[in-house]
Amino acid sequence: MTTQRAAASLAAKGAGRAAQPDSRATGSPAALLNAARALFADRGYAATSVSDIVDAAGTSVGLLYYHFGSKQAIFEALFDEYQDLQERATHEVVNDLRAAGERDGSHLLLAGIRAYLEGAWKARDLIPILYGHDRPSTFERKLEEANRAWTRQNRLLLSGIDEPLAGTLVTLLRSCLIGLITEVASSRTARDAKGTIDRGTHLIGLMLAAAAAESRPAQEAAGQAPARDQAARR
Repeated sequence: MTTQRAAASLAAKGAGRAAQPDSRATGSPAALLNAARALFADRGYAATSVSDIVDAAGTSVGLLYYHFGSKQAIFEALFDEYQDLQERATHEVVNDLRAAGERDGSHLLLAGIRAYLEGAWKARDLIPILYGHDRPSTFERKLEEANRAWTRQNRLLLSGIDEPLAGTLVTLLRSCLIGLITEVASSRTARDAKGTIDRGTHLIGLMLAAAAAESRPAQEAAGQAPARDQAARR
């Protein structure tokens, strides 16, 4: 079974740390992932062995290799599960806003960022594992691929901002988001996390508004209506 298939089967069963997949079935992928998640959070990735994981999950090394193939694949499955939950949460928020008539890409992007940060708080035990320094060396490539995908997807929401500026803005937003994720996850209380999310999204909103204002004169001079105005006319 591939890492992606195992992660997909888990994602369908629950969301966030508060609703983990049922791990009562000894030797199940869910039991192995939950055991690895707890051990990675407590000891770190490098200090956790395959034997530690199977002992905590109450299963065998053979079943771990059957389901995942390696300790590294378990780490990546945790990331895949986290990403799947985050993408579903942000897509739901954005789609709901679109259904309600919102057409401003900056507003949609900001709402998606807020949903992503709220998801980071729910998965706060996992954030230091995924975004810390103690992780598989090959994971950097997977993380970079995820970052590039995020950049491509969210660049599409900024059609009302000039291309050179929009590209730089999305790169800045990606870096800001990573910093905010770790800050939110390290909050001591839900109230503290909400405060960080509120301040962070407020500042990002100011950045988006400033970029849109700077692009508007150039678009008007070229005889182009901003994307928001074009959408309103349709």
